[in-house]
Amino acid sequence: EKSRSEPEMANSKDESKTSETRAVRPNGVPIEVRPGDLVTVHYTSRNPEGGVFETSHNRRPLQFVAGKDSVIAGLSNYVIGLRPGERRTIRVSPEEGFGRRDPSLEQVVARRSLPETLMEGDQLTVTVADRDIDVWVKSLNEESAVIDANHPLAGETLVLEFELVTFERSKR
Repeated sequence: EKSRSEPEMANSKDESKTSETRAVRPNGVPIEVRPGDLVTVHYTSRNPEGGVFETSHNRRPLQFVAGKDSVIAGLSNYVIGLRPGERRTIRVSPEEGFGRRDPSLEQVVARRSLPETLMEGDQLTVTVADRDIDVWVKSLNEESAVIDANHPLAGETLVLEFELVTFERSKR
């Protein structure tokens, strides 16, 4: 026999679609994600043309705290109000994604100061004022290289498809 505090699982009304389930309280009220809850999602990130650049479907789902800044705002905020099994597809502006490109984060450096095996598109970590920063090699020639500290997706509109797998209520 189940305890009164354990949620029961109820099937969604439309079983012709995927077998989505949602948690409900014993009184039948759905349990939805609130800010501060620890959520687990599967996601696929695409560019607006449909090209996939990242997915969690070939690894463990992503966990984060809803409404916090450990992931992009476009995902962190849009899970609020969802129930386990619910899916969404959203367009994420650069401001809710990886930010606008900042031209001041690009710098020309002498080619000789970089590893010989470096190629365009490679990522490396540089230390600036005792702080490690990830940069990408934007362009490269025999004398110089342009390194870029912008996130590679800065300035891009993203399309996120995600499913709330589960969540744990925060202990307020």
